[in-house]
Amino acid sequence: MEAEQLTARLQSESRDIFPNHEPTFPTQSIRGIFPWLQTLTPPFLAKCSTKSELCSERRSYCTPQLFHLATDLLYTTEGLAYGTSLAMDDEKIAAICRVCLLDPGRFWEMASLTDMAMREFEVRQGQWGTSLALSGPPRWIELPVFAAAGEDTTDPDLEDEEEEA
Repeated sequence: MEAEQLTARLQSESRDIFPNHEPTFPTQSIRGIFPWLQTLTPPFLAKCSTKSELCSERRSYCTPQLFHLATDLLYTTEGLAYGTSLAMDDEKIAAICRVCLLDPGRFWEMASLTDMAMREFEVRQGQWGTSLALSGPPRWIELPVFAAAGEDTTDPDLEDEEEEA
């Protein structure tokens, strides 16, 4: 897919999702992400066999850190409290896979690997299916806090840790 085609598609989909905002994306900005996407391991973009165009392919794996962040994003968008089990369905699996550029057929392998690698991440087996659970926010990376103006954004757990230090 060429940058112009991708730009047109993004603008069309964004206008459908945000009809009152009329989002636009400069083609040059879209073209600017191609080098980043090409350096992902495993790759997401590669040159097509017969043309100078780039082709995309879902990845067979990603880092546990990216999978963890994608799950944390889903927790945020679903409004879930940490510690709550997130029952997985096709829609939620697709959401995490979109963030990770991951082949949905490899989702459970990555969930298992992330469970082994990340302390705050857990795969839970239950009577009605499998769920994911985060015991807290990712502590291996400092993420910005996006909260409404006037909302208290302090983390009481971190305050206790700072007082003990």
